[in-house]
Amino acid sequence: MHPTLLLLFLLATALPLISAQKPNTRCGTPKGTKDDFGKCPREVPCCSEHNICGREALHCGGGCKNEFSFDGSKTKDASCFKNRPGKDQKCVSGLYDFTDKTWVINEAAYNGDVNSADFTLNYVNPNNTQFGKTGGVRLALTGTSNKDPGQGARLSTTSYLMYGTFTARIKVSDAPGVVTAFISMSDEEDEIDWEMTGGQSRVGQSNYFYRGIVDNSKGGKHEFPNTNNLADAYHDYTVRWTKDSITWLGDGQVLRTVRRADTCRGNTCSFPSTPSRIQFAIWDGGAVGGGTRDWAGGMIDWSKGPFHATFQSVMIQCDGDSEPKGPPKRPDGYKPPTPILPAITEAVPYLPGYQASAMENGASSSGGQQLTPGGAQAQRSGAVGGRGAGGVGAVVAVGGVLAAAALL
Repeated sequence: MHPTLLLLFLLATALPLISAQKPNTRCGTPKGTKDDFGKCPREVPCCSEHNICGREALHCGGGCKNEFSFDGSKTKDASCFKNRPGKDQKCVSGLYDFTDKTWVINEAAYNGDVNSADFTLNYVNPNNTQFGKTGGVRLALTGTSNKDPGQGARLSTTSYLMYGTFTARIKVSDAPGVVTAFISMSDEEDEIDWEMTGGQSRVGQSNYFYRGIVDNSKGGKHEFPNTNNLADAYHDYTVRWTKDSITWLGDGQVLRTVRRADTCRGNTCSFPSTPSRIQFAIWDGGAVGGGTRDWAGGMIDWSKGPFHATFQSVMIQCDGDSEPKGPPKRPDGYKPPTPILPAITEAVPYLPGYQASAMENGASSSGGQQLTPGGAQAQRSGAVGGRGAGGVGAVVAVGGVLAAAALL
C-alpha cells in the first residue's frame, strides 16, 4: 500500500470518527506529519489506525495503536482488542476462497475475537463489495468526478501475521489512476506491498516501509512472465516474509528479495518486524497530487467506471505452519456472522454503556443502532449483508454485500 492510502482511501470513514468525538481527540503521530498528539484519555481510550481517539469497534479493533491508547491495565482491561500474536493469541493460517466457508464481518461489528471472523470489511459505498455465488470477492471503485476521491473497499484479516507467507490470486484493474493493493500492515505502520497500477499492463510493484517512514526509493517494478496484461486473467501475488528477508513472487517466480541486513545502519534496521494484518483493497491513486498521481497513472476517467479488482482467493501461512488447504478449523460453539449485525458503539469493558451482548459471538445487541436492510441482502450465510442506518462516529451499514453472479 502506498503510504498515502490511509490518508485518502479511508478519508470518508475517518471523518465521521473525528466529528463524533470531542475536539482535539487526536492521538499519536499521523503518517506524513510531525505532530505528536500523545495518548488518548480514559473516556475515549482507543487510538484508531487513523489516529483518532474513540471507544467503538472501529477504534479498538484492527489497527488500534496500543502505544497511544489509554492504559487500562490497572482495570484489567486494556483498550485495544487483543488480537495480535502473543502469549494468548497465535497467528491463524488459512486458505480463503470467499465462499460461505470464509467468514467476513463488517468492521464496525467485529468484537475482537479472531474465532468469530476471518476478515473485516471496511467500505464507504456498501455496494462496492460483491461475493460470487461460487466464490471470489470483487471490489469496486466508484466516483463521478475528480473533485472528490473515489470510493473503494478494503478487507483485513482479524488475526495478525508475524512472519510467514501470504498469497492472493487477483484479476487487477488496468484503468489509469486505479490501484489494486495486497499488503501487510502493522499497528506500528510496518508495511509490505504488492500494488498494481493502471497503465502498466505487465508490471506489479513491490515496496516496503518501516514504522510509517516514507522512502520512495525502496519500490521495485517487476514484469510478470507469460502475460501481456495482468488485468486479462488471474495471477498469483506472493510475499514470503521471514526475520531475515522479504521475497516477492509473481505466479510462483521470485521477482525480488530484500535482506534485513541490507537495511541496517548501525544498530537500526529499517525492516518490517512487527505483527501485521493482511489487507487488500482498490483505491483512487489519481486523487493524490504530485508524484503519487503520476505513479498511479494519472487522474481517473470516471466516465469509464466503475472499476473492479477481483480476488479469487487469499492464502495465509503463518511461520512454522504447513501450507493450509482450507479455512481454519472453527472452535465449538462458533457460527458464521449473521447477515446483519449492529455496530458495537461501546467496545471498552471498563466504560459505562459497554454492550456485553454485542461482544458475544453471534449475538445481537439489544442496544445501539437498529439496522434496516436495504437493497439485496446477501444470500449466503458467510456474507455480511444489508444497509444500515448511520450511527455515532461509525460506519454502521453492515456490509451491503450483494450475492453477485459467479465472478470467476
